[in-house]
Amino acid sequence: MDASGAALCAGNDGVAAAPVMQLYNSSDATFQSAFGDDIVYVITHYSGAPGTPCAGNTTNRVYALKASTGAIYTGPHWPINVNGSVLLDYGSQACTLHYGSDDGDPLNNTLYCGTAQSSSAPPYQHSVHVFNSITGAKKWGRNIGSVVTSPQLRNGRVYAVGSATLYALDANHSGATIWSQTLATTVTKTPWVETRSAGGFNNYVFLTDGNNVDAVLDQGATPSVSSSVAGGSTITTAPAFANVPGKVYVGMADGTIHQLDFSGGRFSDLSDAILGSGPVNSDIALDALGTGAININSLTAFQGAALLRYAVPWPFLCK
Repeated sequence: MDASGAALCAGNDGVAAAPVMQLYNSSDATFQSAFGDDIVYVITHYSGAPGTPCAGNTTNRVYALKASTGAIYTGPHWPINVNGSVLLDYGSQACTLHYGSDDGDPLNNTLYCGTAQSSSAPPYQHSVHVFNSITGAKKWGRNIGSVVTSPQLRNGRVYAVGSATLYALDANHSGATIWSQTLATTVTKTPWVETRSAGGFNNYVFLTDGNNVDAVLDQGATPSVSSSVAGGSTITTAPAFANVPGKVYVGMADGTIHQLDFSGGRFSDLSDAILGSGPVNSDIALDALGTGAININSLTAFQGAALLRYAVPWPFLCK
């Protein structure tokens, strides 16, 4: 039993998505008063048969854990979906938190979760779920097909990929669709939603689509797509974007990291670095110099058990 008195689904219980943390010192007074601690949010991946208390397609939960003790927080809506009323399928990647007051997004203390959607799910079962990160109450949800990536927030819009379609949803009005863009194949890596104004790319969403890297320009009411083939092998990572030089980086199954130039608003000048014979098996991290992500000076990635770091951008093919 968990702290709420509900079964923990031993034998069918699992976690596939990374946890996310809301920091006490960066949160508002309402959050601080409610929790008095940093809070870690975890979405489950149950695997029980449909119709059972641990059904993987309806009874998953979101837990709030106190970071200092690991204790499960309980309340009227915590853990989220403790009684199965939300119809929550499993989460493959981390939920996304928004709780800062230093940007243009009006919503605060909000948790955005994407979940899988079985072929037998009813049309009213949601695959994008938006919860209050303090109370656990559900704000709104949408069914856009199976979501195996993390929804991303920018300027009052939620960008989420349902199967092979990118959606821009209105974060302020129950998730109404602003526009949608059909892609070539199912997307399994979380898109990079650029939020920084430096470089002039803060209306772009970058994603990997099969062996393509797509740049989707949010033009307001409609999208516009530019694509480039990364080449040679299968893409194994989400894209990472260096905003000032305008470079996109993706890791490949053949052990290379490709750098694509997007500085002119379209793809050109492919170059790469060879890490080794095995696949690049983690998403790429970019480090910035100074504050405000003014310049990008290094890239880190895992290849096998090795953690590798490169100075970027590189101007030519490295062999």
